[in-house]
Amino acid sequence: MASRFFIGEGYATYQGPSADNSLHRHAAYQVTAAVEGEVAVVDERGTCHRGPALIIPPMVRHRMPGAPDVRIWFVEPQCSYASVLRDRCTRFPGTTPIGSDLPPDDGPPTGSDLPPGGGVITAAADLHALREEDFRRVVEPRPFRALDPRLVVAMEALTSRNLLVADAAAQAGLSPQRLRALARLQLGMPLARWRIWRRLTRAARALADGSSIAEAALNGGFADQAHFHRQLRDMLGLTPATVLPLLRRSAAGGP
Repeated sequence: MASRFFIGEGYATYQGPSADNSLHRHAAYQVTAAVEGEVAVVDERGTCHRGPALIIPPMVRHRMPGAPDVRIWFVEPQCSYASVLRDRCTRFPGTTPIGSDLPPDDGPPTGSDLPPGGGVITAAADLHALREEDFRRVVEPRPFRALDPRLVVAMEALTSRNLLVADAAAQAGLSPQRLRALARLQLGMPLARWRIWRRLTRAARALADGSSIAEAALNGGFADQAHFHRQLRDMLGLTPATVLPLLRRSAAGGP
């Protein structure tokens, strides 16, 4: 089967080979499943996690050793299914904790500021048989109703306009400090990291629609092509040149 990478509303999917990539961290939940046998994920401590399927929480640095065929789903943290995955990552034993709290906005992990429950890579053998059509049915793109409505207002403002976090906080009736704390608590990550992820998805859609890498970078709200390259490599361990043919192929064939 040819490799494919599809961006949906609130989620993304990939199926194909996994090249041995660099340490990176997503602003989304990741479910990784082996098509056959087990999948492996190595955390920043060098511990190798194995299983038919694994859940990787947001902001957990990891890399994937090379594998011939894997299925990967990314779920944005404001979606309802993300709350299910978060419960799984804090309830099931037998995994390796990566830290006890989240980093400051856009800073490296400190091990002293993560949301309650921590971030752990979790075995999820029951998700091994999950298919893309099943996945699309369970992912609700609208913000999870348990999110604080002020956080939802700020997220919508950051998505629709190129605002500073402080301006989005003012629109939501919060101080910037309170908004950042709320995002860490309810999304499991700094709001600035979530915004970068949203910009990456916007740029990826532009690539799929035929834009050049430079055009997609500007469409996504990045300063330039080099900025887009750095942020995509940090979030996915990949470069725009690597994902471009996958996005174009998937766009040609549909979801």
